[in-house]
Amino acid sequence: MFIISSILDQWFDERTKVCIDPLREVRAHFSESLRYHIKESKQEVPGSYGIDFCASRKTGQRTVYPEIYWETQFGFVLFVREASGYTPIASIGFEKKSTYLFVRQLQGVKGMKKFLCPLHWEKLLYVTVVKFARELGLKEVRVCPAEKSNYHPFGNSECARGLTLSECAQRAERLHLIYNVTPKKCGFIWDEDSRTHTYVLPE
Repeated sequence: MFIISSILDQWFDERTKVCIDPLREVRAHFSESLRYHIKESKQEVPGSYGIDFCASRKTGQRTVYPEIYWETQFGFVLFVREASGYTPIASIGFEKKSTYLFVRQLQGVKGMKKFLCPLHWEKLLYVTVVKFARELGLKEVRVCPAEKSNYHPFGNSECARGLTLSECAQRAERLHLIYNVTPKKCGFIWDEDSRTHTYVLPE
């Protein structure tokens, strides 16, 4: 696995090939994970959900799932199956480092609230990345804290442009919940050395 990890860092084509097999195992766990992340108050889930792996050499929009603007090369997409095809409702983006995955992005897709509301979807996506890292034989998963997010209104003046102070505070609180609070609920622990929320995988 460590040889594979080394190869992943050198050749993008090899990344894609190697990621396919572990992903099958992740998908096998997904239906079980989904059950555990349905909110207790929800008796029915309005759709058939699935998860997909997305990879590209570049960041930004991609031909597949153009509704998502990626800050990372790799990611998982939470989607709902509809008559017209797969509709993305949320995504988690991460980079592959030598011994760990680094999560930089977690977001819901605009207008998909009715599908996201029944789920603890943020936890579901974090857990999926942890399982994926385990299948790749990596040592850790790290999450970028809210304060380092490129979209934090108090750290990036561009993101605060056009927003009131109250709206900035609301956005900052939302980022705090997504990137600081939820990882802790998933078992991540703050690591002072890396300045990230870190989930250490057993060897």
